[in-house]
Amino acid sequence: MTPSEAEAYALKVLTWMASEPDILGQFLGATGLALTDLTDAAAGSGFFLGVIDFVMQRDDWVIAAAAEIGLRPEDLQSVRIALPGGAEAHWT
Repeated sequence: MTPSEAEAYALKVLTWMASEPDILGQFLGATGLALTDLTDAAAGSGFFLGVIDFVMQRDDWVIAAAAEIGLRPEDLQSVRIALPGGAEAHWT
């Protein structure tokens, strides 16, 4: 998977999150972003990696997001790895 493909999938995941108000609200709360900030934030380095990492916190989110964007749940890890900075995992 290329970084460009990974960003396209991550954008689809963000679109899925936008259709899930509770999840989007949690994402905005965790990031400190306002809904109006999303477009500008999406242009920033590392934003899509944050989107994927956020969704990967819960199995039910991974399963739902993957189904919505046409991937297998385990493929979200491939998306993460292909994003800039995604090859390095920093689990704390």
